[in-house]
Amino acid sequence: MSRLSRYRHWFVAGFSPKALHFLSRTPPCIVLFLVIIIVAVASIKIVLHYVETVFTHSVDRFVDQYPGAQGALFCADVFNVDTTNNIISVRWSVVGGCGSNYTFNSSDGCSINSLAVPMNLYLNKNASTPVSALTPILQYDPADINSSPPVHMLPGRTNLPMFAFETDLDIDPFLPYTLYKKQTGLFSPFEVINSFNSVLATHPANNATIPIVDVIGYGTSLSWISEAHRGTSPNSQQFWIQFWSIRQRLVRGIAVIIVITNWLLTLAILYITVLVVMGRKVDTQLILASTTILFAIPQIRASMLDSPPLGAVCIDTAGYFVNLSLVSACVRPIFTLSYN
Repeated sequence: MSRLSRYRHWFVAGFSPKALHFLSRTPPCIVLFLVIIIVAVASIKIVLHYVETVFTHSVDRFVDQYPGAQGALFCADVFNVDTTNNIISVRWSVVGGCGSNYTFNSSDGCSINSLAVPMNLYLNKNASTPVSALTPILQYDPADINSSPPVHMLPGRTNLPMFAFETDLDIDPFLPYTLYKKQTGLFSPFEVINSFNSVLATHPANNATIPIVDVIGYGTSLSWISEAHRGTSPNSQQFWIQFWSIRQRLVRGIAVIIVITNWLLTLAILYITVLVVMGRKVDTQLILASTTILFAIPQIRASMLDSPPLGAVCIDTAGYFVNLSLVSACVRPIFTLSYN
C-alpha cells in the first residue's frame, strides 16, 4: 500500500458509513460551504470570548468592595507600553468618593462621581520636597460635577470619570540583583514589565492629606495587558502602586507558532541533508527549496508582532540563530553532494 493510500485509508476510517455516504453524494462545493460555515462560527465564538475576557473592564464592580472606607477612589488606565523608550503611559482619573466625609450625599459607602472635596494628586513625591513646590498630575474640583458639564448630557456616559490626566512613567530597569528577572527584552515576548510609583492626594487649600481608598489599575492594548498591585506605604501617608504588563496571549501565541514554524523548516532541510549524504535520490525541487528556506527564516522572524531586536533568549538564542546556522550549514552539502 502506497503512502497516499494509507493516508486515504486513515482518513476514511475516521468517518461512520452514513457520513461517508453523505460526503460521497454531496457536491464538493456544498461540503466546502459547510466547512466554511463551521470554521466561521468557531472563529467568531473564539474572538468574542477573547474580547470579552481581555478587552472589557468596568470600574462599577469595584465600588462596593470598600465598606466603611473614607477617602478618594481613583482609576489608573495603562493605555500604552513603549519598550523602546522604556515608558508606560497611564491615564489617571477620579472615580468617586467613599464615606460620609468625602461624598456629596454623605453616605457611608462608595459611589461614582461623588467626591465632594477638591483635591490635587501627586506622583512619586520626595519626602524632602514640600507639596507646594510640586506640580500635581491631576487637579479635581467638585464644583465641576455640580455644574453638569456637557459630557454628562450624553446618554450612556454618566459613569465616565469627570477628568482624565495622562502621564508617562518610567519602566524600572532590569538589574541582575532585582527580584523581577524577566523584566527585560531578552525574554521577549514573555517579559514582565514593572513600574513602581507612589501617589499622594492633598487638599489644595491647606495641603492636608486626603486618604486614598484605592487606585484601580488596569489596562489593555492590542499587544499588552496590564494590572496593578497597590497598598499603603508603612509609616507614610503615600499610596504605592506597582504597574505590571505582559504581552497579550495572542502575541505570545503567534511568537510560539513562528518559532515552531522555523524549527519545522530547519528539520526538513536537515532531513534532506541526511538523505543526500546517505546517497538517496532527492527531488530537484526539494534541493532548491533549501535555498528558499535560508532566506525565508529571517522574514518569518521579522513578521512577529512587535518584533524585538536580535538577541531575545526565547526566540533567537533558542530558535532563530540555531535555525539559521543549521540551514546555512546544510545548504552547501546538499548542492555539492546531490549534483556530484
